[in-house]
Amino acid sequence: AYAAMSMCAPFRAELYTGLYPVRSGVARNHTGAKAGTKSVCHHLRDLNYRVGIAGKTHASPKTVFPFDRVGGRDLAGDSVRQYMTKDPRQPFCLLCCSNNAHPPWRSGDASKIDSDKVKLPPVIHDNPPTRKTFIGYLAEVIELDREVGEILKLLKDTGQINNTLVMFSSEQGWDFAFGKWTNWDIGLRSALIARWPGRIKAGSVSDALIQIADITPMFIEAAGGDPTAAKLDGVSFL
Repeated sequence: AYAAMSMCAPFRAELYTGLYPVRSGVARNHTGAKAGTKSVCHHLRDLNYRVGIAGKTHASPKTVFPFDRVGGRDLAGDSVRQYMTKDPRQPFCLLCCSNNAHPPWRSGDASKIDSDKVKLPPVIHDNPPTRKTFIGYLAEVIELDREVGEILKLLKDTGQINNTLVMFSSEQGWDFAFGKWTNWDIGLRSALIARWPGRIKAGSVSDALIQIADITPMFIEAAGGDPTAAKLDGVSFL
């Protein structure tokens, strides 16, 4: 899966709108989308979905991204549970956006990682400062994994684990080796995992190319809508 730009705000705008940065207007960090732009909020609400967001938003203005705000930083707390179970007759789309792993990498427990056993990737020079920083990053990856597990458990506890499409994305490239700021593979390539019982075979792998802008039109089609009518840059890969 590939993003159009290796920056947070453009990545999220591309994900939420199905548009490339030049069309949404979010082509730099901390910038807002063009007035009148539609997002996944509008497209799915037209199909009778509730569309909420928990955790980090980093998307503006509110008219373009009118998410239901769900709780604070806790991605699997009581407010998230309440949103999932608010109305069994109305389906929901909920984006749980973690701050992990993001500099300065302080939220995880680095003391649980054996520094001597960590092998640094070849793009990072192995010296004491970079090794310490990388271990802090790994601690946040572990914390992110825990958050994902909590969300899946919440879906299981509320009886929705088998009829919910769950997708995980790692956003754009990491900060090491200037990955976040370059249009090299290390900056634009994103992890993408999907879980959908009855529709996706567990453990299967696809080598198909996916653009982050393709996700909103895929959501539209999965919800029973016509993504081509929205005239987005992305193409559904349902």
